[in-house]
Amino acid sequence: MISVRISYSFVHMNYLDFEKAERRGIGHLYSKATFAPWKAWRWLSAPWRALPNFIIIGAPKTGTTSLFRYLERHPKVHMPYKKEIRFFGLNFARGLRWYRSFFPRVRQLAQTGSQTRESSPAMLAHPLAAQRVQSVLPKIKLIAMLRDPVERAFSEYKMNLNSGLETSGFAEAIEQDEKRIAAIKQRLRAGEAQAGFDYMNYGYLYKGLYAQHLRPWFDRFDPGQIMLIRSENFFTDPAKIYAETLDFLGLGQHALNEYQAYNSSHLDDLELPGPLRERLAAYFAPHNQELAELTGRDFGWGLR
Repeated sequence: MISVRISYSFVHMNYLDFEKAERRGIGHLYSKATFAPWKAWRWLSAPWRALPNFIIIGAPKTGTTSLFRYLERHPKVHMPYKKEIRFFGLNFARGLRWYRSFFPRVRQLAQTGSQTRESSPAMLAHPLAAQRVQSVLPKIKLIAMLRDPVERAFSEYKMNLNSGLETSGFAEAIEQDEKRIAAIKQRLRAGEAQAGFDYMNYGYLYKGLYAQHLRPWFDRFDPGQIMLIRSENFFTDPAKIYAETLDFLGLGQHALNEYQAYNSSHLDDLELPGPLRERLAAYFAPHNQELAELTGRDFGWGLR
């Protein structure tokens, strides 16, 4: 009981400091120095905090970090205290109050006419995410970035290889893909916590089955709520795609001085062998056709 009283007293004593930090837009920096009381302050003030106006739902290794960072520099977009909150996938059991604790306060956004947002790229392919988002945020705007699934798979593999999450060769890893994802899905539905982490990190081929993953979102949200971005267009002309994204979100235009690429792949000297590329392109061909039929867009991926 004594420790609880001391902790509450510490939070109460720093209330004004925390509030000032939020108003100045430096709360995320303040939290690094005083994480425990700052976390408690966010929890206590959660009922007065906003929920996001839009979410970047995926897919991994498609340019989502770069787009997130560009939007972060818009004067009418306020950042959450963490880029990937992963509430609708990994952390849904923590509850809505926990989720709100990451976002700015409603009054803060209202005073400046601003929006707030989230980016959790693994959300697109999560089997439960679309229905969870609809239950909490039925009017949300959603952004999905789609990259040639062969390139996306190999990029994610290189990232995992570089971090130590993957030890197999790429050919072996994709052979394991279907069985690995099926097992992870079963563990997810059983509520196993570790399964959520595994789901985010693996599924090299599975995450590129875009039509399959988009259907639950299209079934639950109006087409006007969903923006699809072809990653290759974003990589080639980020300023143009950024401007189109601002229009979609109803934000004023705000050109940036530079459009740096963030979170680019490691191991750039590691190349995908031609025969394996052709095999994967053939594997994805019917899925890409399904995507074209679903969206009415030809994304132009295939053999090179």
